[in-house]
Amino acid sequence: MKITKSQLRKIILEEINKEIQPKVEKDILDTLEVEGGAAGLDPLVAAAKKIANEITKKDIINLLQKMKKVKEHEHGDYYIKEEVEELEEASKSFDKDKMKCNKKRYIRKGETGHGKKQKVVKACEKGKEKIVKFGDAKMRNNKDKKKNRKNFRSRMNCDKPGSKLKARYWACKDW
Repeated sequence: MKITKSQLRKIILEEINKEIQPKVEKDILDTLEVEGGAAGLDPLVAAAKKIANEITKKDIINLLQKMKKVKEHEHGDYYIKEEVEELEEASKSFDKDKMKCNKKRYIRKGETGHGKKQKVVKACEKGKEKIVKFGDAKMRNNKDKKKNRKNFRSRMNCDKPGSKLKARYWACKDW
């Protein structure tokens, strides 16, 4: 009985998957955590190749698709589902019902985004509502200086600020 290269490769991969797959999955999850919960394909391939050098990108993509804890983002990155769900829940900590439409305020200590973003607003437009956080918390707003104001407004394209549901709109309105 003759075995072709592709058949031999398939048999080898099946054996590798049985023994090495749990180790590779664990290493991929560890890499994702080190990368901050999300990473492109290259760091994941590098992590998997440390365990099994024979693994190809296709094999890793197939493995990632089978993993329940990992999901592919629309831009091609891979992320841990649980961490994204936690972030979505955290962003819901602002009580939308208590906030007034299109009324900005400073983010208070203890709220999500404190120390990262400066202000928050419940943006309402065409029947849609969205919590929008904007402004760098570590930067002072120099809108009173004509030169700074002009540069900011040109950089952010404030002549056409776009939708109220975007942070750019509110940053431009603030300036």
